[in-house]
Amino acid sequence: MAILLTMLLSAAAPAGEAPKAGPAPAIAAAIRSEVLRANNDPAGRQLPLAANWNVPNWGPDYQVEMVRRGRHILPWIGHPNPRSRGQEYARKYLAQNERALRTWAAWKMPITMRDHNYAMPLVTSPYA
Repeated sequence: MAILLTMLLSAAAPAGEAPKAGPAPAIAAAIRSEVLRANNDPAGRQLPLAANWNVPNWGPDYQVEMVRRGRHILPWIGHPNPRSRGQEYARKYLAQNERALRTWAAWKMPITMRDHNYAMPLVTSPYA
């Protein structure tokens, strides 16, 4: 997955083009710290982060704005559909997610990728 995202993002912008994310909000470091904290950390367990697995409700740009406002969220995007290939799919996916992905990367924010029913291709044609 990391390879797919790297390929998509590197194809979208000239090499060396820096993201224009602005300075990372303080909350970005706090979110990263909570996500990386071990369950047995001497400082205690990690704090819960708000997450929504219904991708269309809060788009990536809205989530960036929520972090800028100091909200404790764990950003998410839809998982690229492995059955959709080609440049048109890559353009559409990037149009929906690139700005936010570059911003989160510049802020060193963790993200999650959402998809549903990963096993569906195994029970449909040609495998069914």
